[in-house]
Amino acid sequence: MNHPINPYVAGAPLRGERGFFGRQDKLDWVGRELRNPATNALVLFGQRRIGKTTLLLQLERTLPANAFLPVYFDLQDQATRPLGAVLADLADTAAERANLEPPDPGAFDDRGRFFRRTFLPQLYAALSEAHRPVFLFDEFDVLDRVAETELPEAAAAKAFFPFLRRTMTEDPRPAFVFVVGRRAEDLTLDFIATFKASLVREIWVLDGDSAEALVHQAEANNTLRFTDQAVNRILALTSYHPYLTQLLCQRLWERTYAGNPTVPPRIDAPEVEAAVTDALEAGDQALIWLWTGLGPAEKT
Repeated sequence: MNHPINPYVAGAPLRGERGFFGRQDKLDWVGRELRNPATNALVLFGQRRIGKTTLLLQLERTLPANAFLPVYFDLQDQATRPLGAVLADLADTAAERANLEPPDPGAFDDRGRFFRRTFLPQLYAALSEAHRPVFLFDEFDVLDRVAETELPEAAAAKAFFPFLRRTMTEDPRPAFVFVVGRRAEDLTLDFIATFKASLVREIWVLDGDSAEALVHQAEANNTLRFTDQAVNRILALTSYHPYLTQLLCQRLWERTYAGNPTVPPRIDAPEVEAAVTDALEAGDQALIWLWTGLGPAEKT
């Protein structure tokens, strides 16, 4: 076989179509709701490693270009920075998406006035009337986790919520999609007050057909063949969780190709069982991180 390729991606967010399965109901829901001018905020929540970042990146890729300007922005490591600096980076990202000249970073203040009063009108002028800017905020609850710590009032963790509330109240045109990793009861009152009128959906495990299609990626690129028993065992072990399924299949593929086969190997249930220990070792830190992010009810 010439240069066989492992098709399974465990951990890294998926920006393109390859390797992305399911979630079409969530993509359709977001697009449908954002066409309503009265809807300006949507919240997607789910546990760690469930595919939240990938879903946002797929929204950036698939939201209709004739109706939306989707702008993905990761808030990881932004909580302690001044709000003006964070908004300058956000505006720079939006300007790049809209083919605008990047704005002067020094113009952005820590109350968000320049962003609201100057940058957004400039962005609207570059778009048609039918285009709606959609800001896709990843790791949004990072701001919530440190909001009550000792930080300057200008820090994003403290200033972002008032800025958002004012923007959403005064300007109906931009829309916001927020991804959070915790349930509403685990969030601060400031967070809840900001999103009390927002529509919310949970991101959970894949449906059966999508999980099976994920497993069969190696058949699609002609590098493995699975028996029905092997597919059933993989999904029984991973419970249709996208990361766990990718991880187990990735390690299964690597173990199989360590022997340099010349034809696509056939995988049965014993081969799946033999790969479990390897998958647990390879994903050790990720699995610990996933576990510590679960609530008490989810751990039982």
